[in-house]
Amino acid sequence: MWQRFSDGARKMVFYAQEEAGRLGENYVSTEHFLLGLLREPSNAGCQVLNRLGISLERVRTEIEQQVAKGEGRLDQDMQLTPRAKRVIDLAYDEARQQAANYIGSQHMLLGLIRESEGLGGRTLAKLGVGLDAARQIVMDMEGEPGTVLDAEGSVAGARTIEDGSPARVSSDPPQTPSESDKREAFNVDAVIEGQIANARRVSAQMKGIVDDTRLAELDAAASAMEDMRRRHLDELNQSLKLLAEKVQSVVAEVLDRRSPPDDKSTGDQD
Repeated sequence: MWQRFSDGARKMVFYAQEEAGRLGENYVSTEHFLLGLLREPSNAGCQVLNRLGISLERVRTEIEQQVAKGEGRLDQDMQLTPRAKRVIDLAYDEARQQAANYIGSQHMLLGLIRESEGLGGRTLAKLGVGLDAARQIVMDMEGEPGTVLDAEGSVAGARTIEDGSPARVSSDPPQTPSESDKREAFNVDAVIEGQIANARRVSAQMKGIVDDTRLAELDAAASAMEDMRRRHLDELNQSLKLLAEKVQSVVAEVLDRRSPPDDKSTGDQD
């Protein structure tokens, strides 16, 4: 689910949308994911590239030299390309293999490397970014107290113990969501979050240029959308909790009412 994404991974997806819009595209593909990753040099994914000796500026230059500027409309909803969806699938798989109960920008980077047919993966391969080396660095970073949490910000399902080192809530690997779950998470939560952030940014940039009344209306609309989004997530979580309790109760009741095994002989009757 989208809630499993760290702040770093969420920002990466949001910035990918901005990069796609800047380049005139109405879709988000692997190259936009990579450009989105580079927008936050302190995230765990960029730290992996730094440790591999890869220049972040070189990566950006390589991408922008190959990408063609489109003529898309910035107000249209962004959709994930099949290869971008594949990157998210692979990121979930990388997190599962490492028993991580969240998806970070480092897992998204590994997903980009594994999805080698898109422009993002081809660019990383051209610059010498290997999967095994990158994966080992991610594992090393997970073992360094505070490194990933400091880089990724808020991480769903993670906590910090007294000495500041990261600790997992559960050793169970995360459950990989269905394709429809991830598509819904991207198209609803991420897009709404991006629209709220964009409204805030426009309001700040236009202060003193546009009539204050209109800006106040924009701020009010953004606040209403944010409140509605928060309430929706809270209500959904509560509904799922109640449903789980109901299922558990019914299962227990059914098990309690099981008939005892029939001890009568199954031999021939007279």
